[in-house]
Amino acid sequence: MESRKFAQGFLSRSLRSRRTADETLKLLQRNEAKFDKDIEEACTVEGILETEYNAASEVIKERAAKLRTLVDAYVEHMKVKLKINRERNLETLKQVKETARQRLKKLRSDIEKLTEVVKPDVTSGSLVNKVKVVEMVLQSIDVASAFNTNKLLVRTELNIRTQTLNDETVKQWIGDLNESEVQIIDILYPVKCVGQITSHEDTDINAMSVCESGELFVNFGASHTLTQLSKGKSHNVLNAGFPIDDLITTPDGKIICTSKDSFKIHCFSPKRKQPAKFDDTVLVKDSLHLHGLTLCNLSGVFAVCGTDKPNYSDEKSNETVIMEYTFTGKEVKRLMISGYTGKVYRMSQNINNEYILTFPKEGTILSVNTVGKIQFSFSNEDFIRVCAPSKTSSATRLHMEEQEVAFWPSGIACNAIGHVFVSDWLNKTVLMFDEKLSIIRTLGDRFFGPNALCYDKKNNALVVSDRKVIQLWKTT
Repeated sequence: MESRKFAQGFLSRSLRSRRTADETLKLLQRNEAKFDKDIEEACTVEGILETEYNAASEVIKERAAKLRTLVDAYVEHMKVKLKINRERNLETLKQVKETARQRLKKLRSDIEKLTEVVKPDVTSGSLVNKVKVVEMVLQSIDVASAFNTNKLLVRTELNIRTQTLNDETVKQWIGDLNESEVQIIDILYPVKCVGQITSHEDTDINAMSVCESGELFVNFGASHTLTQLSKGKSHNVLNAGFPIDDLITTPDGKIICTSKDSFKIHCFSPKRKQPAKFDDTVLVKDSLHLHGLTLCNLSGVFAVCGTDKPNYSDEKSNETVIMEYTFTGKEVKRLMISGYTGKVYRMSQNINNEYILTFPKEGTILSVNTVGKIQFSFSNEDFIRVCAPSKTSSATRLHMEEQEVAFWPSGIACNAIGHVFVSDWLNKTVLMFDEKLSIIRTLGDRFFGPNALCYDKKNNALVVSDRKVIQLWKTT
């Protein structure tokens, strides 16, 4: 009996040990994979740094050469100026000396004459004659005239008064010398704000689209009007007659837009010199509520998402469909999203032809392929797990988990290399994802109410709308 218990105990310990060993092995293998990835990323960064070093060295050489050219030009300019002023001053002094010599010669002659006539001369004639001679000599002497030595001389100032070389010129070639720490993620996935457009309205930008020529069309606060921003100027180009919800611009300059919970898609052809209101064409009519417009990678085609319940209501959707249309309103394809129903707010198509959709009320982003199958997702729970920083208190995390959603994805855009950008209106930030919706980083430090996003292919920049300000970001 005891031997049997011993055998059972030994078997149990063996199984536990084997299980522990298996778990430990798996842990070690995961750690091995992680360290392999860390080494791979470090090697990637090493290569990037080496490339940057070589490129920066060439730029420094070029800037140094230009600075030498500027300095040499300044030195030559000042040498010529010094020489001209020196010759001018020498000529002035030569004239001064010559005038002084002539005056001195005249003075000496006058002194000699006057000395001669005032000598006591007992043999001279009458006193009357003596007086007349003195008066004649005095009349020949110009006692009142004085020698003017106040001649204007030129001093060469060595401070730089020309635009040949100044602080701004130097900065242009040297740049700011302030040093800052750079994280690995900034090297692997650089993002930089390269410009901004200041709007004149303190309200959310509901929808935004950039045309191929680079002009930006903006809808403020779901209003009836559409504003065009170009070269720092803005003007209203459209009064749709209904509150605009989303919009896109076609390559030939037409504007396609939807209204809140509408069954229609409208198409406008605004012209600069026409009145602010235009007769529109109803491009599409459907039985579903239409939201989230995007241009497709396939030329001449756009897509919209439809739900069987209004987005701006508390009714739960039972059907979520992606529909593709030509610019003339002909239906190309209809995709039922498999395994998920929700209220889409915005959508975009990535370079791999997958549709990326935002569901603010559910706190979810989905990537859907060309047959309607969900490929990747990022949820409210993922946001709490990944984006809540480690320093966040447990109470704060619990509060986030207790909220209906802690993550409110709204605007969306994809850049030229497949990165996905989503504005999080609730947390006032813009998130950057890869094609698999794995979060990479955030943009900038602080926004006030980011909403609409779009990608400007002409300038290769992400356009981010915030309250009062629209920013341009380089993301590659």
